[in-house]
Amino acid sequence: MKRLGSFVPAAAVILGWQSAAAEEPGDAATAASDGTETQTEAAAADSGALQIGSFVLDPRLTLTEFYDDNIFATRNHKVHDAVTVVSPSLRLDSDWGEHALSVYGSMDVGRHANRSSEDYVDWRVGGEGRVDFSPEANLFGGARFTHDHEPRSSPDEVNGTGPTLFDEIYGFAGGSVRFDPLSVRAAGTYRHIDFDDVDSTGGTINNDDRDRALTDIGARVGYLIEPGWQAFVQGALDLRDYDDAVDDAGVDRDSAGFNAAAGMVIGLENESWVELLAGYLHQDYDGVTLEDVDAFDFGARLTWRPTLRTTVTGIVDRTIAETTATGASSYLATRFGAGVEHLLAPDLSAQLSADYTFNDYVGITRSDRLLDANLGLAYYVTPHIWLGTDYSYQRRESEAAGEDYDENRLFFRIGAQWAPHYSDEDMAAYRSGLDGEADLGGFYAGVQGGVGELNSGLEGPRGAGGSLTADFGALGWTGGAFGGYGERFGNWYLAGELEVELSGADWTHTRLPGGRQFMVDKQETLGGSGLIGYFLPADNLVYGRFGVVGTRFETTYVTSAGTTNVRDEFEPGLRFGGGVEVPAGGGLFVRLDQTYTAYRNYQIEGGNGLDDFSNTENLTRLGIGYRFGMLREGEPDSPDNPLAGFYFGGQLGHDGLVSANSGPRQAGSVLDAERGGYGASAGVYGGYGLRLDDFYLAGELDAEISDASWDIERDPTGRVYSVDKHHSVGASLIAGYVLGDAALLYGRVGLVRTLFHTDYATTGTSTSEDNTQTGLRFGSGVEVPASDTVSLRFDFTYTDYESFDVEYGANVDRFDNAENQFRIGLAYRF
Repeated sequence: MKRLGSFVPAAAVILGWQSAAAEEPGDAATAASDGTETQTEAAAADSGALQIGSFVLDPRLTLTEFYDDNIFATRNHKVHDAVTVVSPSLRLDSDWGEHALSVYGSMDVGRHANRSSEDYVDWRVGGEGRVDFSPEANLFGGARFTHDHEPRSSPDEVNGTGPTLFDEIYGFAGGSVRFDPLSVRAAGTYRHIDFDDVDSTGGTINNDDRDRALTDIGARVGYLIEPGWQAFVQGALDLRDYDDAVDDAGVDRDSAGFNAAAGMVIGLENESWVELLAGYLHQDYDGVTLEDVDAFDFGARLTWRPTLRTTVTGIVDRTIAETTATGASSYLATRFGAGVEHLLAPDLSAQLSADYTFNDYVGITRSDRLLDANLGLAYYVTPHIWLGTDYSYQRRESEAAGEDYDENRLFFRIGAQWAPHYSDEDMAAYRSGLDGEADLGGFYAGVQGGVGELNSGLEGPRGAGGSLTADFGALGWTGGAFGGYGERFGNWYLAGELEVELSGADWTHTRLPGGRQFMVDKQETLGGSGLIGYFLPADNLVYGRFGVVGTRFETTYVTSAGTTNVRDEFEPGLRFGGGVEVPAGGGLFVRLDQTYTAYRNYQIEGGNGLDDFSNTENLTRLGIGYRFGMLREGEPDSPDNPLAGFYFGGQLGHDGLVSANSGPRQAGSVLDAERGGYGASAGVYGGYGLRLDDFYLAGELDAEISDASWDIERDPTGRVYSVDKHHSVGASLIAGYVLGDAALLYGRVGLVRTLFHTDYATTGTSTSEDNTQTGLRFGSGVEVPASDTVSLRFDFTYTDYESFDVEYGANVDRFDNAENQFRIGLAYRF
């Protein structure tokens, strides 16, 4: 599956960055995207593998059924569908002592249940090889041909009646030599992309001006400082040549550039390593209207294996990516990604990954923020047959009107492979290692309550041929009960859970007299989720979840003519999130849980036509539960972490921004509306904690950046305005209780100073303001020790800010902002 925002640094093969990230047809000249082109080491002929002479044949077949709640990746008017994908693949690897040769082919045949226009047949064939002159010198090369389709989530997707198809020819060649302490790697890559024209409601869309050839030539020189430490310098030429001299707008998009960097590769234990680099990116565009790119380059890659069954990966990179956006030469994509894969048992594995990408368009006022999160399980019924389930969430927040979207996908897979995934000996060794493990499985139940943020994206017709796109939202209470059944696998935990809840979250929009009035009120919810967790020391459980829910929404709409329309129905939604559970003695446990839910959109008559509502929800809930299963006898071992003293850490979070917005409108009416949006945050915190027996007091400072925002746009005339949160600094007092010497439950209160940026434009006037506001922040959280010196924190806060006014012409709009945050922090205690 292609993922918008997944990039590979330019000339990855040239510079030795082995990457399995998917790429978009529109990225910069990149190399090996699926792992096959850069991995020429042959697979060993393990027991059960299909050996053909001196080659190992690896045939596989996967059948995938998935539900997609937004197949066209739109902000509103979402279309959902069920998709069936059949994926056969075949790979032949040499099993030689030296040299290597591989050939491969694969196919994805996708069929939609309701939208056959979106069906596709993608396929790829290729091969690669390596000639070894000695253990220190080799030549390598390969080629691939791909027939694929452009995903609807691509920022350059042209919105035809069917997907945009393209063919790609890709090749690479190079060599490497090592004469300690020096090593040299040099290579070149070539990639040509040919886009097909596509039909649309207005005729045929010409894509010939997007066809292009991308060439990279570069080298890396490394110096071995000592075993496990290698410094390097690298550089590459980046040439981009379009088939047409100018595009359909008369712009020459050819360009030439380079990248240069220096860095370090550090080898760690257990085949782990980290690579860091810093450098410079430059791209010079031929078109006189296109702005050249000069940017600081930085990157990092991490592979960490804390255990033989666990692999943690991380990536930071920057790429100059091609685009067809009018007026833009390209966009600078900065990506942060992390993932973890763990073998819970020889026949059961779990994976979790998340990517955040910031795309800054060059030459136009547009930036996109993209989030891609995935959670999955795979279970081998036999060593050759497996079942899997995955949940995927994608979201784009854009400064360009109408380019926002979120998309949820729930996958179910069945696969077959010739080579066995595990042996009887593997299973026997695993079972023997479980002797003496505690059993924290079995049935459990509990109650929970908290705060929910209901957000709605609205889109509908206004006036004579106009339209409105707007964000609404508000906070409200939530409460309910949960119950489920779980099993422990070593330190890992799997569970299925049901829940029921009631909510008081609702938002309203009124313009009186003579205007529209509408509101959305969330009612009861029923749902089910799967949980994947990991037991930290002292049996504190950190978990992720994904599942489905049904929620009743009551939507009331009073048109400007006075007609009242009411819609009161259950809507399905996909939910994901996570949290922490801490033992509270006996079978009791305390839980802090955060979830995000995206619901199916719906329409209601608004007077000029149908208004479309796209609801999402963020819930933070504190719960208490009881496990009916067997429990560990005696107290579990706890790290020697006093949860006191000086500490310093970093944190990532989800920010929900809501604003009470009021002001005068046409014909003497007054607007009173609740706006809302959300975004991500990152920051640092530090303080000093004092422990008095089991009671805890601390003072703390924190600072963070955020991209939480909401916006409204009336097209083609009318108001266009938005509020964005930029950064904050704050101070808090914390009081808590240390539960069982293994977990800190706390509350906090403090002050925060936050910079809000407000853009406001209407007919004949516009303004842009920065307002630094003081807010009262309070909340609660849970902190658990991960080691003798490191603590993991789950923190929820609500902040109420001072109101402020924005003047536009002779009128004033008032904004009263509030914010709820859920943050996960990792701190070092001195």
